Amino acid sequence: MAKRSTTNYLNNKDLVKEIHKSKMTYCYYEDPKFTDYDTIIDNPEILTNRDLFKKTMFVDFDSWIESLIETREKRLVKEYGETDPVVTKDDLVIRIMSFDHIPLDPNWPDDKMKKKLSDGYMKVNFPPFIHVIFDGDDVRTVLKSHHTQDGQFSTDHGRTTAKLGKMYYLLVEKIGQKSNWRNYSYLDDMKSSALLQLSMVGLQFNESRGTMLNPFAFLTTCVYNTFKRVLNTEKKDRDLRDDLLENSGQAPSMSRQITNELETSDQWHISNGHFREKNKPRRMMPQVADGKKGMFGKVKKEAEPNESETPSK
Repeated sequence: MAKRSTTNYLNNKDLVKEIHKSKMTYCYYEDPKFTDYDTIIDNPEILTNRDLFKKTMFVDFDSWIESLIETREKRLVKEYGETDPVVTKDDLVIRIMSFDHIPLDPNWPDDKMKKKLSDGYMKVNFPPFIHVIFDGDDVRTVLKSHHTQDGQFSTDHGRTTAKLGKMYYLLVEKIGQKSNWRNYSYLDDMKSSALLQLSMVGLQFNESRGTMLNPFAFLTTCVYNTFKRVLNTEKKDRDLRDDLLENSGQAPSMSRQITNELETSDQWHISNGHFREKNKPRRMMPQVADGKKGMFGKVKKEAEPNESETPSK
């Protein structure tokens, strides 16, 4: 029998690629070749201070550059099919996570404490960054996030790519088909709320966190949390409606009727969210006088001496 082939509708590689393309629509860059980066760092000062770099990265600067060049050459061969590519230090593009190019928020109170790195700056839709290249011993900025091609700060001139939008829709549909969600009558409300949430926070995935990029887990968590929020809201509305129906002497929903029957039953009662018989004793571990118990509470059997080990009379 032929083995059934599996199809990966969504994978982390495609998600990372489309998220990156969507972020580039919000960026100012000197040349499109500077949109792809080779590595990500948080402190730009380490690129010009070799001692600080070694203390921060725990590796020699020249060795770090050689590893980046080698990785870049392998990627050019694998993705673009180039033969014997030549990459130099000046060809490397480094992403720096920074808020320095983001304007300050004029409405931020002077006496308010700043607890996060983003406090005090204008609100942005994803973590801001810049791309730099080596220019001799110095570095030069070639890309800025949240800026138009005219160099003006903006957070609404970009867009989510059509392919990434289809991925959002496919992810929500697949999760909505699971057995714990598909039977709700307000499933369409859950899906629409999840799509709205993904369109707002989907680009907040931070590529600088961790070596193994997993945007699928990030987006899935967003969808599940949205589904749960809608479910809890519907439950609150249902409980309020049932209370009003009971107070007016009418029959509440079927779930409330079942709950009332179980709570007033002589055989069952609610304990920590589970149903258990009232008079049925809990299973206890057998007690042993000498305190010696084996696995599952069984008494340990003492080993009988072998005939060869029995002392001769």
